[in-house]
Amino acid sequence: MNMGEFVPHDEHLEEKQYRDPIGIVDLLSPEYQELTELVIESMTTQLGLDTTDIQIVAVKGDGATKVYVVDSSPHGQHIGRYSRIVEKRKEDSSWYTFELLGAQIDPLKGMDEAVYRAMIGQLITAGSKIIPDSIELSHSSDIPWTATMLTGEGLTGEGQIPIASFSSDKVDVVDFNPDRGGVSMRVRPAVLITSITQSPEQANLPEEYLAKLVFLSYRLSQGGIGTQTRLLLRLESDYYPDLFDTVKHPNLKDLTREMVGRFFLNPKAHPATPYTWNDDSPDASLRTGGVVTEEVAGVFARFDERSKISTFEYDRVSIAQSVIAMDYDYLSRKGGRGGDSEDLQIKVHPFGRDAFDSWFIKYSVLGYTTTAQEYDEIFGELAHEDTISMLDKHAIEQLQNILQVYTREHLGTGKDARITDLLKQCRVILYGER
Repeated sequence: MNMGEFVPHDEHLEEKQYRDPIGIVDLLSPEYQELTELVIESMTTQLGLDTTDIQIVAVKGDGATKVYVVDSSPHGQHIGRYSRIVEKRKEDSSWYTFELLGAQIDPLKGMDEAVYRAMIGQLITAGSKIIPDSIELSHSSDIPWTATMLTGEGLTGEGQIPIASFSSDKVDVVDFNPDRGGVSMRVRPAVLITSITQSPEQANLPEEYLAKLVFLSYRLSQGGIGTQTRLLLRLESDYYPDLFDTVKHPNLKDLTREMVGRFFLNPKAHPATPYTWNDDSPDASLRTGGVVTEEVAGVFARFDERSKISTFEYDRVSIAQSVIAMDYDYLSRKGGRGGDSEDLQIKVHPFGRDAFDSWFIKYSVLGYTTTAQEYDEIFGELAHEDTISMLDKHAIEQLQNILQVYTREHLGTGKDARITDLLKQCRVILYGER
């Protein structure tokens, strides 16, 4: 393919692999995981991007979550002003495209405002110290403050090209003359991988979708049996009363075990393995298929023998308190989520993701998708003002601590109104502050 001349990106980042801030890739089917890898390889070999500058971005809306591979390098790519790009494409339709599986892919088509905002938002939530196209970044480099042309939007009715940048802790989008712009005008390749439907009626194999929901209960409960049980009971109550009916769903356990195994046995996907405090053997953190089988069997056994879970409450307040408790446990450890817990006699090693993440903040406060509409709805009601007002004092104290740690460790989140309003509500409940 013919890419023409363009300014190489800057190598500021330390990561050795692409970024997946919300862990979306390991929720995709094996086929789409492979496609993601192929797109990344093509973007690096044919467009000259660096793998460490590539981000997986999830955009929620219209009944589905769209998954993109995006260039989130600090300054994007300079290939000329918008009118020049259009001219070059008229001369050679393959200019600044890449070939994949026999098709010519246009990497400029996917970068629209929704993708750009999702890219920035997910980097902020993940605690990234480098925010693309930020004025702060321009102050610390020799490159002028850059802006990304939203090439996926096309020209406005007035013939302007929308451009986006980041300043004052927010994304700014303005219309710009397509005939203007020097080296500060950039593009960001973005390629749509798939749209994850959010209804089992839309899935080819309903049992696979239900297995995905059971699998997600592991991730969303963060290893907490009580949290997982409450989520699954709520799933049964509000959505699928026959979820654990082995007659209607005879393959559910096997499908779940396959999904859990793909995640749990993959060091890249599963960021931490807890093991016994006094176990210093070389195999202490070794992941095995037998452990996966035991984990899945344990969940299904609890729902086979209902007496084991008859005392669990699964209303929104009970689930909220349970999710908050798990977040608090991880974030209160020395070193955050990747730290050991002497109280629980558990060590955690290794850990390769954001040590100060919070499921409650990510999915309930900030509204990131869990990749399943059912869980999006369950988590979406946990941070409502009336839900918070019904939490017990201990949960409020834990939540306040989570918010303080999270904003300390994640650049820019301390000014997010959703977080500051919730922190204010906690203080009103605890101390009567107004």
